[in-house]
Amino acid sequence: MLNQSPWQFLKSRRTFYLLAVLGFLFKYWLVLGEEIEPFYRPADDLSFVQLAKSWYWWTEYNGWSLLRPPVWPLTMAVVDYTGIPLRLFQELLLCWACFFMVSRFVKNGLNAFIGGACFVLIILHPGWLLLANRTLRECFYVSLLMILVAQLVPLANKRLMDVRWYQLLPAGITSALLWYTREEAFVIAIMLTGFVFLFWIVKQELPRWSKVGVQLGWVFLGFMAPVVVAGLTVRTANYAAYGLFIPHEFAGPSWKLVLKRLMQIRPDTPKPWVSVEQECLEKAYAVSPTLASIKEALSGRTGPRWAAATAGLTKDPKEIAGSAFYFALREAAIEEGIHKDAVTAHRFYSNIDKELKAAFKAGKLPKRFVLTSYLDPEISDWFPRLPEGIKKIAGFAYKPLKDTDIRIYFPRYHEFTTLDLYDQVANRRYFLAYRKLYKIRGWAFLEGKEIIGMKVIDQNGVVLDSTANIYPRPDVAAAYQENRAPQNSGFNISLPKADYPGWDVKVVVETRDGSTASLEARNLLKHGQVQGQDASGTTLRLTVDEIKKGPELYSSQAAIQQWIWTNHGKFHLILGGAAVLVILVRCIAYKLGAPGRHYNRWILFIALIIISRSAIIVLMDISSFRIDLRYIFPALVFMPLLFGLIIQEGIAGFKSRLLRW
Repeated sequence: MLNQSPWQFLKSRRTFYLLAVLGFLFKYWLVLGEEIEPFYRPADDLSFVQLAKSWYWWTEYNGWSLLRPPVWPLTMAVVDYTGIPLRLFQELLLCWACFFMVSRFVKNGLNAFIGGACFVLIILHPGWLLLANRTLRECFYVSLLMILVAQLVPLANKRLMDVRWYQLLPAGITSALLWYTREEAFVIAIMLTGFVFLFWIVKQELPRWSKVGVQLGWVFLGFMAPVVVAGLTVRTANYAAYGLFIPHEFAGPSWKLVLKRLMQIRPDTPKPWVSVEQECLEKAYAVSPTLASIKEALSGRTGPRWAAATAGLTKDPKEIAGSAFYFALREAAIEEGIHKDAVTAHRFYSNIDKELKAAFKAGKLPKRFVLTSYLDPEISDWFPRLPEGIKKIAGFAYKPLKDTDIRIYFPRYHEFTTLDLYDQVANRRYFLAYRKLYKIRGWAFLEGKEIIGMKVIDQNGVVLDSTANIYPRPDVAAAYQENRAPQNSGFNISLPKADYPGWDVKVVVETRDGSTASLEARNLLKHGQVQGQDASGTTLRLTVDEIKKGPELYSSQAAIQQWIWTNHGKFHLILGGAAVLVILVRCIAYKLGAPGRHYNRWILFIALIIISRSAIIVLMDISSFRIDLRYIFPALVFMPLLFGLIIQEGIAGFKSRLLRW
């Protein structure tokens, strides 16, 4: 390699392997201090952990048991069984999947240096830094997506009539895994259809259409047979465990139909970002006794909670924004005991659907057109928001990104039971899981009263840490003798490190006579004395003597990660600019009759993956709920590859040598 010219070095496959190894080692070093974070989100992170703990089917049914597809929880369960830390598994899987995909392109003619650069840029995307630390399925889903693209590369070298259905089974199996990982089956269908059309139909010498039709049937069998088998398996298992022959409840007919029926009720005054207005709910209660049975829970408890949580979007504290209504409805049904078993829940939603359908037919309810239960019914509201939505989603590709997820690094405390689940299922490494804490030593007393305990309590009343060991501090007793300081006033307590402002957590001190006083927890993060009062007006004095942070062994990695969050988009701009420049030079240098463009189909295919998801995400962002990074991430990871292929197309235009596609 050392004897090669610079151009030969850039072309050598060993260059790609060298860059890949260096990129992987750097990424591994970068995330050495990372561990799965215990988000308390019953419908997302925590739900997947609970499903994995029970191997999806081996647990008593509850309102969240059957809500999601099974592939990711089962994968987590297998990883748990092996004892491998889930964080390590996700990192190794994403790096291997990316290498598998890019190396397939390099073996089929992509410049080695370009391929190496694409690999490094993809694995260093800040989205991985966020999602690989979660028990969400996006990291796993994107890894599978890259594996599927890699499996399609050698198939693109074949002609349609030469393809055998069994050659498509590996890609079909990966498609089945994707199909039952996220509720996005149509995205995979678009992707596979686009592949067949671009590589096996467009500008191909084909026999008569009767033969082509038969061959396309075999292609469909190869791609879709694993999907069908997986679907039947999942449905059968769900029927055996819960009595419903459905893939999951989000895809169940009763759930989807009742949401659509409620959205079809036309309000007198449609409100932006609201799928089901409160006035529509009142109309529905009047004609649906089944829905009215949970009116108190939906309109009195869960609804107001979700309305308050989404008021920033709706600007109306009484209305629930977009898809948040799904969870308000479901939580209300859970609180009323509807979800005691899956069949009862199914009948409940089916009855609501039948009652609303009959009311529409009888003219008791005004009706409006609803395109899908996932989008705001008022399509006219979409268009004014469309430019801003496109601008926002495009901005994820090139603007500085921020980790906007709210998280708290909880201490090890026996009352916080969900931590046990995260530790067990994710095989969290103790040193990494609990390193982001503050160990605080100090003293506190209420004048003339003896403190017997301290607690750290969050805004939901969850005790994050506590101590009953209030030890002697004779120095404090002597210094504050005039204030009647007791002998015992010293404490040691752990305070979770919160990485966002406005953290509503209290430190509560308890006295022997039953009185309490509290301070904001952030007051413990600074040395010196702070004061408060109990209900009787007695002064609380609290002083922090020492603050010990968790080991700062990964400060360099943290600084580099922050730099990546801020600057990764600039590399997209640089690579994209280089791609445009190379193509322009090539078009100027050659006439229209220049040698054929060999990468156009792959460029179009990767663009299809990016654009199809982006279009769907834009629709969701302008109609249902505000999108964050994890929803658009499966498109963003393919951008370096897209630009790399465009650059390669420009380079190939200066040559006469044909590549294999």
